[in-house]
Amino acid sequence: MEAHDFFLTLLIVLLTARIFAELATRLQAPSVIGELFAGVVLGPSLLGWIEPTEAIRLMAGIGIILPGIWQWLCCIDQLSPQMIYIRPFEEGDWSATWLIIEPVFMSGETYAFSPDINEEETYKVWVTIPSETFVAMDESNNILGTYYMKPNQPTLGAHVCNCGYIVNENARGKGVASAMCEHSQSEAVARGFRAMQYNLVVSTNEGAVRIWKKHGFEVIGTLPRAFRHQQLGFVDAYVMYKQLKT
Repeated sequence: MEAHDFFLTLLIVLLTARIFAELATRLQAPSVIGELFAGVVLGPSLLGWIEPTEAIRLMAGIGIILPGIWQWLCCIDQLSPQMIYIRPFEEGDWSATWLIIEPVFMSGETYAFSPDINEEETYKVWVTIPSETFVAMDESNNILGTYYMKPNQPTLGAHVCNCGYIVNENARGKGVASAMCEHSQSEAVARGFRAMQYNLVVSTNEGAVRIWKKHGFEVIGTLPRAFRHQQLGFVDAYVMYKQLKT
């Protein structure tokens, strides 16, 4: 295969795989399903646009090996250098917890509280009002994140709980949010809650939406332009819900 033919083939494969991966994602299927289907479409089984030459076989081999290496590296990054454990909030945790919460509230991008909220008011909404507040720690007792839990409604709706989560900016992408989400569900069941509801998940907070879906939450409603994002203006927000295994 000539060099220009090889690179043309590579471009076709990459573009087609990307398109089908995006389609699979939109259909709420793993992107790898779309990529595999792209290979079937391009190969001799259907259109026959790509012949299985030695160069293509080499590309396929690399394509199989690299994702495995990448996943392994990601796992190493999540597990090292620290493990995560979660415990109930203690008064001595507040200074570090406030430093995590303050920039998130001030940004006005994910929570509906005023960006001008002060420390005393923040303590009230994060610690005083909720039934429980927790902190996620590393092995050196540094606070990586925090979450609260409370009934979503009074009395006749109190069997459904609500939680809010914030991760330290320096600890994001290391599994802290997922760990707190799993922990909160276990704690909710232990306290007799039958379901969990997130009332205002900002649609532009794609990382949070992706994590909550991963942990079994569904978008049960979209609130059009319900959140006044400090950078983007009025954006949609989601109501997300999950029945807990009691």
